[in-house]
Amino acid sequence: MNRFALASIALLCASLYAGSSLAAETAAAAKNAGGNAPLATVNGVTLKQSAADLMFKEQANKGVQETPELKKAVRDELIMRELFAQEAHKKGLDKNEEVQAKLDMARQSVLAGAYMDSFVKTHPITDADIQKEYQRQVQLAGPQEFKLRHIVVKTEQEAEDIIKQLKAGAKFETLAEKSEDTSTRPTGGDLGWTRPSAFVEPMRTAILALKKGEYTATALKSNVGYHIVQVDDVRPTEMPPLESMKDRLRQALTQDAVKAHGTELRAAAKVQ
Repeated sequence: MNRFALASIALLCASLYAGSSLAAETAAAAKNAGGNAPLATVNGVTLKQSAADLMFKEQANKGVQETPELKKAVRDELIMRELFAQEAHKKGLDKNEEVQAKLDMARQSVLAGAYMDSFVKTHPITDADIQKEYQRQVQLAGPQEFKLRHIVVKTEQEAEDIIKQLKAGAKFETLAEKSEDTSTRPTGGDLGWTRPSAFVEPMRTAILALKKGEYTATALKSNVGYHIVQVDDVRPTEMPPLESMKDRLRQALTQDAVKAHGTELRAAAKVQ
């Protein structure tokens, strides 16, 4: 491990332990029964191996191998942190209101994280759950996807004028130069290939009713203005295979389950 890598480890350690949830996580691990072999003693205070283990785990998640150099860098960092913490205690900084608030928040964060981990373990997402969500997304995507262009203007009257010009033979790409959407204006309003599920009503229904080469006969209102949409092409929807989406779907379903449980806890709690 080169000098730059060691410096990066030290900087990482300092940032991770300065009021972060990992700081409290490490402190909690140092007090737990497991992995409590002594790492070092600093002015009579024993540092536990469990604190270093958490830092090694964090590095392993980033692809950093546990080497003798890394072990030394982590041990030195923990010793330095303890020295700074002892000096802070001598100066009474642990009594500082802001410091106490940060410590409370770190403790709260670790406990909340531990509870969520426990909840996820006791409420696992099954393969059946993933299959059901995949089928839901297939249905939501619909059988076709569309290559679209659009023009966005501020008023309904402007939109009607553009539709009249289109009916008179004007090219959609040329009229798109008047669009309020500056990101698609240079490409003639091109939105690329899009699934109807990406749009809100009534835009979704209007797009599904169009055939290749057609545009909306009336303006479609949204929160950004009035749209005229043209379908340049249509093709069958190609969903990625279930196997390639499993991890992403599992993660999304897990997040939804945790969020729903949080909503339940909030509804049952007395919050004033």
